[in-house]
Amino acid sequence: NGVQEVVTTNGKVVLKSGFDSVEGIKANDFIIIENGKYGVINDKGEQIIKPEYEDVKFGTVDSFVAQKDGKVGIVDNEGKTVVNIKYKEIKKLNDDYKQGYIVIDDNGIYGTVDCANNIVLSNKYTEIKPIYDNGMYAVKGTNGYNVINKNEEVLTKKEYQDILDIKNNQIIVKESNKYGIINKTGEQIIPCDYEEINFATTNSYI
Repeated sequence: NGVQEVVTTNGKVVLKSGFDSVEGIKANDFIIIENGKYGVINDKGEQIIKPEYEDVKFGTVDSFVAQKDGKVGIVDNEGKTVVNIKYKEIKKLNDDYKQGYIVIDDNGIYGTVDCANNIVLSNKYTEIKPIYDNGMYAVKGTNGYNVINKNEEVLTKKEYQDILDIKNNQIIVKESNKYGIINKTGEQIIPCDYEEINFATTNSYI
């Protein structure tokens, strides 16, 4: 029979009928299913995204990850396509989607685009990690991980076993199963002698 009403905590009826289910609620937006297709309404009952997608997930405050014909892209809260719906998968570049998106093509090759659909890193990497700071990205190289800038220039002096975090132009790296810190030019700040290391405040670590 589907959902009969969406009601706010103060008893206000947002939408009375016409859709099958509510799949997600965030802030003032509701992801709904209507006739097997996903869309979005707000708490005024206004349609933000037409129910025409195979799936919709929350992105930033004002954008959504939408799937159509087996491909995914980004749609904003006015229903406009922000990132073309042509990728196999889209991931967060950092803690959220505000710094742009990691996009993965049909061949499993990684790249990035910004929030205006501009290509930043071309789709040529086997992995881009979801960590970012000040124009620096962690990408997989031939035998390990490098840090590159938006011009795709390699900043690290060698490839590392792993790259854990980038913050304030400093990078936590893993080498021979130990952790240390390098700066944005690849110079070693703290040797890879530690079993664990994390950023605490600027220039201090745990």
